[in-house]
Amino acid sequence: MIIPEIVIISGSEGVGKSTTCERIEQYARVKQIEISGIRSAIEFSNNEKIAINSIDLRDGTKVKLAYYLQGWDIKRPERKWKFNELAFLWGNKVLVNSIPTGLLMIDEIGYQEIENEKGWNSCFSVLKSGQFDLAILVIRKTLINSAKIIWPNAEIMDIKEDGPTENAFNSIKDKIDLIFGIRDTK
Repeated sequence: MIIPEIVIISGSEGVGKSTTCERIEQYARVKQIEISGIRSAIEFSNNEKIAINSIDLRDGTKVKLAYYLQGWDIKRPERKWKFNELAFLWGNKVLVNSIPTGLLMIDEIGYQEIENEKGWNSCFSVLKSGQFDLAILVIRKTLINSAKIIWPNAEIMDIKEDGPTENAFNSIKDKIDLIFGIRDTK
């Protein structure tokens, strides 16, 4: 039995984790690789982040996952995104229906899942099922130690604040090419 690979894209807020995922999604579609899961897309107004949308990679459905509301969590006032509980229900259904697949993407697994066992908590059973060839997960740098305990064999790609996202994208692209047998036709 072949054990599927898991790659975790990590980094601080705003370094390009979701942008890297968007590029991976585009690459997979061009190469006609089956891709499913959820990708995040930030919504801006006047160059300010105002919401996080989640996109079902199978059918393109978009749902507002969270909106910006600094200080909404009294216990953790540094948290600035207020989540839409209905989006969690939607996301869990999307994730359960994402397998089997070639490339599974979950952007992102955060404190709701790792610390609170809420949010898109179906991600744990979906990943445990192994019904994918490669999984790309986005996990914030502040949660990476917990992620290493949950997925000890995962490869971690840390996007640095001053570094190019190109390195992470190219490393993942090379892994996709290897796993899915894609040859460069240059």
